Amino acid sequence: MEENHIYNRADDLISKYTNFIESIKCRKTEECITLRHIIDLKSVLADINNVITLLATHAVAYKIAEALGFSEAETRRLMCKINEVGPNTNGYDIQIDDPKILVEVKCNKLIDGKFGAAQLKSMQNDILKLLEPSPEKHKKTYETIKSTKEYLKILTLVNFDDISAQKLVEPLTKEVKCKEGTSEDRKKRKGTWKHVKLLEGSLPIYVPSGEKEDKVYILVLSLKDLEDSLNKILAK
Repeated sequence: MEENHIYNRADDLISKYTNFIESIKCRKTEECITLRHIIDLKSVLADINNVITLLATHAVAYKIAEALGFSEAETRRLMCKINEVGPNTNGYDIQIDDPKILVEVKCNKLIDGKFGAAQLKSMQNDILKLLEPSPEKHKKTYETIKSTKEYLKILTLVNFDDISAQKLVEPLTKEVKCKEGTSEDRKKRKGTWKHVKLLEGSLPIYVPSGEKEDKVYILVLSLKDLEDSLNKILAK
């Protein structure tokens, strides 16, 4: 297949956004209130989270490449691998097999100063997926990688509200006690606090094997990290 026919997630998502902007540029407001523009806007808004997730994925990939001392060619191959995968595809957001690294990216914004119950549940499920993919719940992922014990596992969050990283991740790191009669699934989710550790400083590419097995590091990205990713995409 020719290179220019290979799917590129960055190009696809950014072009959808810019095409919509171009379609309403220099038009009077009343001219934009049409059914077609409303339908187009719905599609663009649905993709906004995918764009932000892609920028965050690029940001953590660049950090990993820098920590590993990747060459320019190695970094480019990693970014191409990310871009060739469509949004909302099953599997991990980043999977590197040499050295073994797995990354899941969550771009949840605080609601009234805190994460909502559904947001926390989603993040806890991603922690479980990083620790031990389930053949029932993560069928496609499990077919690719049945054990994550040897992998460095990273959950990436974005600090949209410019608060301390400690405060942002507190709902994931503080102990949660379950009431009597709590379901096993809920107990597993609520027990993930035991396995997470806020990553402060540089990426720990090399960690003790015992800690690697049952620990998920939380990497917090800043808005500047995402802006840098966007600028790199636009510069190409």
